Amino acid sequence: MINTCIRFVLGLTLCIFASGCSLFHHHDISSWKDVEGLPKKIAVYQGVFWAIGATTFREFIMTDGLFKDKTVYEIGTGAGVLALLAVQAGSKSVVATDIDPDAVLNAQFNAKHFGVEGRIDVRLVSENTPGAYSVLKENERFDFIISNPPWSDGKVSDLKDRQTNDEDLMLIKSIIKDLNHHLNPGGAAFLAIGDTNTIKRMETLAIEHNHKMEIVDEKTNEAFIKASAHPVPDGLFWPAAIIKITPLESRVNTGGM
Repeated sequence: MINTCIRFVLGLTLCIFASGCSLFHHHDISSWKDVEGLPKKIAVYQGVFWAIGATTFREFIMTDGLFKDKTVYEIGTGAGVLALLAVQAGSKSVVATDIDPDAVLNAQFNAKHFGVEGRIDVRLVSENTPGAYSVLKENERFDFIISNPPWSDGKVSDLKDRQTNDEDLMLIKSIIKDLNHHLNPGGAAFLAIGDTNTIKRMETLAIEHNHKMEIVDEKTNEAFIKASAHPVPDGLFWPAAIIKITPLESRVNTGGM
């Protein structure tokens, strides 16, 4: 009887352990992706957004010395690509957020997979309080805020819709509105946006909140100018422009970019 109980307990323990390992390490991973600038592949969970918007954003983050020793806040991390790139570029620490629980687990897995879980703090945004800064602690500020947010003003019916749609640009509005309260002196936000209509609305929002908005690199600026001159109905263009938003009373030195 005792031996039978022991065998049962051991079997149950092994089953739970094996199941847990499978769920965390294998069950949710749909693929492994190469990202230039990272030393190994990232894991991508089923249904989790992992693309970084444009190779120019990756190149921007990896600019020599730009992110070195900076504190970074990433909004909408997905699989955690931008957070990982920021750490690879020398950032001191990154707080990364997402409203999708699967994305949070995915980003946490990748942080551990790369051995940088101590420098990337991944937080889940509640669907009840979906603002850009709702998970931040009192007086928590950063040198840089980065995001590859959804560009399209479209209806959102579930969490996966939020990967591509931002109804009435509520997330982008939230980022811009409260930017002052979450940046260190000299800080700025950088967003990858590939929609001419959205960029024009952002420019108006930036002015309303006493911010300066600019496209920070020539390649994406040229793409934006070309797209504006020959717009397509939905306003989308590629590569996405890297938009820099700076509170007028707080300028940042970005190496001339």
